[in-house]
Amino acid sequence: TNPGPVRVPLERCGPHRVLDFINFPQLSPPARLGVIYTTFRGSLRLLILHDEGLMTHEEAARFADELWAEVMELSATLAP
Repeated sequence: TNPGPVRVPLERCGPHRVLDFINFPQLSPPARLGVIYTTFRGSLRLLILHDEGLMTHEEAARFADELWAEVMELSATLAP
């Protein structure tokens, strides 16, 4: 389950200023490939994780390219 907002003021991580912080549950069971969609300041981001023991970097990159093309095509149809 998602624990919800973090109530701890996280302003720095070592010498670095924290600009954004999100939390989400562990993706389990471990997947061959996982996709996380997030938005921040009006931008869509995709985080794609893959198990190197089950999928090559090239396979994951090809999937990412194809997925991003579909996302862009969908966003064009939804644009005002």
